[in-house]
Amino acid sequence: MERVSRRLADETEQGTVFGPVLDGIVIPREPRDVFAEGTLRDIPLWLGSCRDEMVMFLKSTPPAAMIRTTERQVRAAVGDAGWQRLLAYYRATARVDEDPYEALLSDAFWHRPMADLARLHAAAGGAVWLSRFDHRPALEPFLSQGPTHGADNACLWAHPPDFIDRPILKRKGGPMTPEDIEVAARFQASVLRFVTSGAPDIAEAWPRFEPAKEPLAIFGQPFHIVPLNEGVRSRLWAELSAQRGAPQAPAARAKIG
Repeated sequence: MERVSRRLADETEQGTVFGPVLDGIVIPREPRDVFAEGTLRDIPLWLGSCRDEMVMFLKSTPPAAMIRTTERQVRAAVGDAGWQRLLAYYRATARVDEDPYEALLSDAFWHRPMADLARLHAAAGGAVWLSRFDHRPALEPFLSQGPTHGADNACLWAHPPDFIDRPILKRKGGPMTPEDIEVAARFQASVLRFVTSGAPDIAEAWPRFEPAKEPLAIFGQPFHIVPLNEGVRSRLWAELSAQRGAPQAPAARAKIG
């Protein structure tokens, strides 16, 4: 079963057999089109991802299909020469503890699609907030993989001073560090406030995403706000997208089924 699912995932556009399906009934239209037309403008949205999303999928055995499919999609979108330029820029600007290949794929599959949807929602008059989870919980697999896929969930469902067991994922809980408790408390408070009021924080602490400013909230130590598009990576993506036309981001499309 696992071998079959891996083979099928490698043949899908998103590199996974799980995901929204454009079936004409439950999901009748492309989500991007719905966002752009303002159909959801009255619904506040909080869009977010973890800093090193793709690490977990790169380190799986074998690496997850979405690794291969995302690289194929980026190459198709910007060309092989564009891919090599992107990879070179990521290598030149990598943090000491950063895998530039993983960072490029995380941007392509997770971070850039979230930003694209935030722009569409904001441009249509909707309220939207954008965040990135940069904290490394003191719990495996995050101790060895960093703030990869699911790091935010570990803190969201934590019962300080402990992380809870998550049997479905076969992951044990454990004691939290003071840093874990601080970040988890901030994250949980924002989620609760968003659910009850439609905004994760007061505007002064976390302004909503606007086309002119594009603030990005970073859940780390400390919690802080940065401009979304800063640095040579963002400028190169914009340049390559302008040269080839602006393709839809890999994770922003529904599968057709």
